[in-house]
Amino acid sequence: MAKIIAEMLVETVTMELPDVKTVHLKWPEGYDPGDFKTGQFITVYWPHKTKYKRAYSLSSSGLDRGFYDVTVKRDGKMGTSIVDWVEAGDKLFVIPPAGRFLPVFDPPGKHLICVAGGSGVTPFRGFVREATARDLDTRITVLYTVKTTQDIIFEKEFRELEAQNPRFNAQLRSTVVPTIVKGGIRENILPPDVEINFNARLLPGDSIDDVIRALMAHAEIPKYQVVEGSDAAVKKWKRERKSADIGVFLIDRGVDAPPSSLDTDLYRALILTARRISPASVAIPRMSTGATDLRFFRMKGVQCYGVSPCPVGEIEESTPHHHNERVRVDSVKAGLRFMLII
Repeated sequence: MAKIIAEMLVETVTMELPDVKTVHLKWPEGYDPGDFKTGQFITVYWPHKTKYKRAYSLSSSGLDRGFYDVTVKRDGKMGTSIVDWVEAGDKLFVIPPAGRFLPVFDPPGKHLICVAGGSGVTPFRGFVREATARDLDTRITVLYTVKTTQDIIFEKEFRELEAQNPRFNAQLRSTVVPTIVKGGIRENILPPDVEINFNARLLPGDSIDDVIRALMAHAEIPKYQVVEGSDAAVKKWKRERKSADIGVFLIDRGVDAPPSSLDTDLYRALILTARRISPASVAIPRMSTGATDLRFFRMKGVQCYGVSPCPVGEIEESTPHHHNERVRVDSVKAGLRFMLII
């Protein structure tokens, strides 16, 4: 049976982020997409620009009827035109759902781990919606990477779904990122060794040993040796190892400092000060991607909090360590006022 291409009304649009928009497409009367599933994609195009087509994962679920939701990032010709121009009342042509990126909810009690970065999280909204609507005995964890907490798509809905479905878990996690890969010396010679440098940022309470075990298990490497110490220890291991040995060189264990409590007079004072300066603001704890000397104080039992008192926008958030790193003058003034009040 041939798939029917239909012209659909844009019933509503929702700006999830400054560069991400959810488009709610209403099915026309008599429309029958057949049997489609959560996780599939639809292809859309403008009536006046039929050659520019783009497939987008459904952010609605296969249980939803009468509409499709797609969540689009400003990217490429189609994505840019949708985010910048599409509005309620417009019409788009839609090619029915297709694709095999489907959630596997069975058997009961299954743990479904969804890994995404940026706008790649869009189909997982449908996964969680279906599992919650069906009250499935499926635990769902979304491991989601974004530049800042302000870049989280569907954060409010995910929190609401988390409250409805205790088996859904979406939160900040410890991260391990490969930063440097070193191998051979010539393009036509097999390298005798390959080294990958990983940079780990751990949530307070997480152990680097547990992270290493999880990383090796994910890579399906059952046998390896952790070498901890100076460069001399690493060189000694390399001299004495067998050719097939795999080593994990723990260059810096870091400081396993406990987290500070969120139930202290100082923390409450920080929250009240933020609300006094900006009544509409919401202060939340978050893990910095940097490191501070506060960890040494926390090791001694001192309750410490890093504070970002200068309000910054999307541009400033993207400039740390760049050649033109900057903060607006009014942001500096607001930060000084915050510190004076506190």
